[in-house]
Amino acid sequence: MLPRLIKHEDIFRGKIYSVALPFTNGRPLNFVVEDDTHKGLYKIIKKDDGFEGKVDKETGIRKSEQLKIVTGIKLRPCIVIQKDEYNHNPKYPLVAILPIATLSDKQKERPLFQRMVSHNDVDSFYYLGNDCYITINDPQRVFKNVLFEIDYKLNYNESDVDMQEIMKKFAKCFEIKRIVECDTCKHNCENCEYKKVVNA
Repeated sequence: MLPRLIKHEDIFRGKIYSVALPFTNGRPLNFVVEDDTHKGLYKIIKKDDGFEGKVDKETGIRKSEQLKIVTGIKLRPCIVIQKDEYNHNPKYPLVAILPIATLSDKQKERPLFQRMVSHNDVDSFYYLGNDCYITINDPQRVFKNVLFEIDYKLNYNESDVDMQEIMKKFAKCFEIKRIVECDTCKHNCENCEYKKVVNA
């Protein structure tokens, strides 16, 4: 069954869709490089450490002009967190989503994920049940035309999702992020409006 593209008027906050996202397989990573022996041709190589080029002194980002990383596209479930006034607006092309993932066997052994499953009180995750969870602190803005509706059996029901609890956790994660950014700010403004609010 081919996926059905979602129209903007059918995108609703709190609803679960499939989203087409780029992904890179785990390390070693695949890269495309020019073939030294065959001019104008390319080959795929594997490297453990990603880009091994020069470090930009201003940004500290390591760049490589020769390497181009190979990514693919896969459909994965997500939940829309954007207000419907933007979802339904044809002039607004983007939609904010939170990805939904499945617990791996390795994750199940970690205390953090065990806590998530048993109490569902970890700020950065929301447990849906049946080994499915939402990553709260990884919001993404994607184009509406990469949302799809697919007919397959989900391990959770949309009716079981507490959108209010998800947004509370989202706000808390965002607040923590803002505080950290503010504390590491080079300006350290004494009259910073954000610091006034936080420290009130």
